[in-house]
Amino acid sequence: MRNIRLPFAHGTYCNAAVLLFGKDPQRFFVEAQLKCGRFKGTDSVDFQDEQTYEGPILHQLNEAMGFIGRNTRRAYRISGSPEREVIPEYPADALREALINALCHRHYAAVGTIQVRIYDDRIEVWNPGHLPPDLTVRKLYHRHASYPGNPLIAHALYRARLIEHWGTGTVRIIGACKEAGIKVSFKATMGSFIVALTRQTAQEGGGEPMAPGWDQVGTKSGLSRDQVIILRHCRSEAPLVVLLSAIGRKHRTKFRNQFIAPLVAAGLIEYTIPDKPNSRLQKYRLTAKGREYLK
Repeated sequence: MRNIRLPFAHGTYCNAAVLLFGKDPQRFFVEAQLKCGRFKGTDSVDFQDEQTYEGPILHQLNEAMGFIGRNTRRAYRISGSPEREVIPEYPADALREALINALCHRHYAAVGTIQVRIYDDRIEVWNPGHLPPDLTVRKLYHRHASYPGNPLIAHALYRARLIEHWGTGTVRIIGACKEAGIKVSFKATMGSFIVALTRQTAQEGGGEPMAPGWDQVGTKSGLSRDQVIILRHCRSEAPLVVLLSAIGRKHRTKFRNQFIAPLVAAGLIEYTIPDKPNSRLQKYRLTAKGREYLK
């Protein structure tokens, strides 16, 4: 604690130490949560997946990155190297930077939680609180002075090499997204600060998308990590309960709609009892197209 300048006296830890290292920070900071949601379409109406993460803030960061990975797609580029190159739908460096900034700078006494909202065309990170008086949204698109909302947390994250003290976080988000053909926007509204990463079409970008084939349903570029895991388990006939367990899911109807139906529609897996899709005896197996995908 002393090495990262977190005050400790008379058996009492400071708030920053509790948020960074406490086993149950939410005992003292009820709103210190990170909520993640995957929505159908482009508005916040129909949930496809939802999780709330608690614990120390770095644990929340890792869990949120995992949620995003499970609920976004990847492309695969074949190059001269032995292994194919994996291209995430949104640049991981930009997402991590946006989440770290939210966890570092949010107002922990304010009502509201950090939220990650995943839509078909974009990801938004909502952070409760306001920008410092001397910092405008317009300045965020350029290098600006650093205004840490929680200096002790900021210093600990700096020592962990997760942030810099130069006011360059938003600039790094823009840089990472520019290389991937992603549009970045910042907005301060309704008592929250929002970072939005939006996928651009070829028409908007004026050329070919940098990450190829995101709109090709059922191709290598259209599958999430969890869908690939499901395919692997379908090499032999697999019942629903096995597939649920493989990716840590419990809700059967949501699982069928979110994972099984798209894979069947793409022709990658098939029902063993096609006339009764919801039969308790139903199992799933790879098609020829699915076997070809896994080669």
